Amino acid sequence: MTSNVIVFDPNYFNNKGNKRSRLSSEPNDPIVAFVIRSCDWAVLCSKSGNVTPVIEGQPLREGDFILTNSEECSLVVGFTDGSRVGLSGVGQLSIEEFKLDLTRGEGLQSLNLHYGYLRFSPGTISIGNPDAARISYQKTTVTLRGATAEVVVDAETDQISIGVIPNDDGFLGQVEICSPYGSAILDRERELAVVDSHSEMIDKFAKP
Repeated sequence: MTSNVIVFDPNYFNNKGNKRSRLSSEPNDPIVAFVIRSCDWAVLCSKSGNVTPVIEGQPLREGDFILTNSEECSLVVGFTDGSRVGLSGVGQLSIEEFKLDLTRGEGLQSLNLHYGYLRFSPGTISIGNPDAARISYQKTTVTLRGATAEVVVDAETDQISIGVIPNDDGFLGQVEICSPYGSAILDRERELAVVDSHSEMIDKFAKP
């Protein structure tokens, strides 16, 4: 019987040519999020290369990243500003930076989706600060302006797809995509943009 064991390679980012996370998480660092829903074959990786199973209620900090290793995974992370991030299937997400000033309702939220599917639901930072919530893949940055968005990164083809959908209250926010190949704004329901590194193009169209 084959053993399903996830082994973290500390050189993963260098080998893949992806941006390296700062991976600065230490026990005394501020908690920025909690795991709301976990799944089998989801692990938390630290800067030292330690790998531990992800469990519900687990606190997360800047520099942490989560690796999901099964198509059946469905994991949800809740940030302290009220935003939520869902990961489905096989993927990897790192928390690059998160700052929140509760008194002013301001902050900064920067996530890196290395591969896989992500659904972002906005919180205080994204709603109150138009350019403060971002998801990145290599040189492409997705800015979330009070929007619920779906982001898919195919690391094999170096392609990223972004779609915008209404929030739970029906409000449709705005998503801005910036890449070396151009930029696009998504502000209509069912709009989709695809950034293709091989063709060096960014295409925008409406889903049927």
